[in-house]
Amino acid sequence: MSRTPPQDDQAAAAPAATTSSLFSPSPSGSKGQIYHLRGTPRSRPRHRGGFEVWPMKTETRKCNDEVHGEVTIPPAVQVVLDSPAVQRLANLKQLGCAFNTYPSCSHTRKEHSLGVMETASNIISTSNIGKQQLNITEMDILCLRIAGLTHDLGHGPFSHVFESFLKAAYKQEKEHPELYSERNAKFKEEFEMDLPELPPSYEHEKTSLMMVDDLLATNGLEIDWSALDDPLKQVGNGVDCETFGVIRKNKNQPGDTIVDPFTSRDWIFIKECIYGKPLVYPDAPETQSTFVGRGKDKEFLYDIISNRHSGLDVDRYDYYARDGLAATGKKDAYNVLLRTAVVARGLCPNRDTCFDCKDKPPSEEARHLMICYPVKHISEAMSFFETRINNHDKIYTHKKTKAAELLMVDLMVEADRHFSMLFSTQHNEADAFPTHSRFDDFEYPKLPLSRAWMYPRLFLRADDSILGVIENKVLESSDKGLAPLKKMLQHLRKHEFYKCVGEVE
Repeated sequence: MSRTPPQDDQAAAAPAATTSSLFSPSPSGSKGQIYHLRGTPRSRPRHRGGFEVWPMKTETRKCNDEVHGEVTIPPAVQVVLDSPAVQRLANLKQLGCAFNTYPSCSHTRKEHSLGVMETASNIISTSNIGKQQLNITEMDILCLRIAGLTHDLGHGPFSHVFESFLKAAYKQEKEHPELYSERNAKFKEEFEMDLPELPPSYEHEKTSLMMVDDLLATNGLEIDWSALDDPLKQVGNGVDCETFGVIRKNKNQPGDTIVDPFTSRDWIFIKECIYGKPLVYPDAPETQSTFVGRGKDKEFLYDIISNRHSGLDVDRYDYYARDGLAATGKKDAYNVLLRTAVVARGLCPNRDTCFDCKDKPPSEEARHLMICYPVKHISEAMSFFETRINNHDKIYTHKKTKAAELLMVDLMVEADRHFSMLFSTQHNEADAFPTHSRFDDFEYPKLPLSRAWMYPRLFLRADDSILGVIENKVLESSDKGLAPLKKMLQHLRKHEFYKCVGEVE
């Protein structure tokens, strides 16, 4: 579907004065532009369905990356990059507590996500995949770029440390409920409701899907499952759903451009690329048995961000290279694999667990269109997985890194036991960031750290700065029961971590 931006006669008139809370005065010499509060020049606002919307900008930006060099940021990607959910990644260290062992390992999830975004595009444009007649469209590539940029939105403070904390918190709440009786009683007395229970396990990919819906809501958009092939549903002020998508040249009018807007199916495809399998409730009206975003003829596209067949995906390509460069100064390059990748029909290596193959009769071959590599590069593929083992041994599970992580987990568990109302959810604040409609019935005014992932407005503020938040709460309190927590904070600040007394194979 191709749509042209609304004409000027459909545009709302620009305000005559600059007293509106939405606008600031235009700098001298900036003709025909109004400056939005975000500081980005926008065209005149339009009205669509009762909402004030802006057409997507048309400029392509570039930035530098220490691993990939120049990174291209198309206009639609810039809209996503500017959202609070993605900007939050700048405050999350990619390697959690590894900076205590390797001071240079302070790179962020945002840097990694930009790298995955760029590599997702490069694997098509620079490899044999782009030369095959696979009907890969510009929209497919743009969706893959956005999936790469947003695939880690669900990570909490100090990345994987947060998952270990949630696992420890769940275990302690179940095995020692008496430790939480005072906290839970305070919460119920304050709000006349019980704290929501923790699930046995946490998948940051599912939280990433929640935050994708959040970034769309921030821009006034929402996926509409009842109209998959129509533009995204306009549900609030923000980017115009009709001008948010792929910009291409207008063949009928040289020098002019038109926009192919994102459809709801496109954003379902983005979410499926992040999740690596069909969506389940509440990210779909009901659990899906197969992919919805793209059909069987393009199932290989799902291997690019998260490869369920071989594990050779652009997510790993980037963080193996980036983490190794930060820790050791050496960058492992896999350009030969990226250049020689092809699409072929191969046997499913996970037939018993694959959602698409597990119900097929044994007599029927289980094959997929998947990303494959020439046999002559098997040594490079083996080197890829050797890098994974080396990184885990020398960086991710280094005894000092693990000691710092264990102390951080204990600190978070102890803080969670005392502070039942650590975060305001802003659930009823009119000027807070918009949220997806699935949270219309959300009613918790405040929540502790262990529940921060349950609500997007709250999760936006759950990043590595949480350590300072906890420390301030402890210092401001006269509660003697916080003495163990205060001691942990002192140990962390002085690099006095747990000592390794032995290792078990």
